[in-house]
Amino acid sequence: MQGLGTVRPARCFGATGWSVLDPNPIASLLTGDEDWDAAATRLGWFEFSRIGCATPDARSDSLQLLVFHRPDAPNAEPRFLIEASGNIGETDEYVFVQDLHGLMTLLASWAPALQAITTAPVDAMQAGHASLAGLLAAS
Repeated sequence: MQGLGTVRPARCFGATGWSVLDPNPIASLLTGDEDWDAAATRLGWFEFSRIGCATPDARSDSLQLLVFHRPDAPNAEPRFLIEASGNIGETDEYVFVQDLHGLMTLLASWAPALQAITTAPVDAMQAGHASLAGLLAAS
């Protein structure tokens, strides 16, 4: 992964809502040149779940959420990290979530958008289109 330079404070969702984490717990991942997967694993983050598949391809979803879990996080530190990736450009956004309850609460609040993202390609294929782009072009 290529370093991004200056890293802004992170946002964390928990029982009391949103808070700011400063310094950003993954600053070394965002600024270093180390491979993202290797660096994340070294810091104790492991892939937990993936919703959507965003690539710069017309057949991809418009948004991907990759959830990382840090099972050995100290009690006061967040246990989950969500990486939101779009299908345009190379910029990802990151938010932390304090615990599993917070993760489920946050994903539930995002459910309408997540459902639209994950079902649109299936709906397009069922309508006889190879991709969502094909569905849009036909309408």
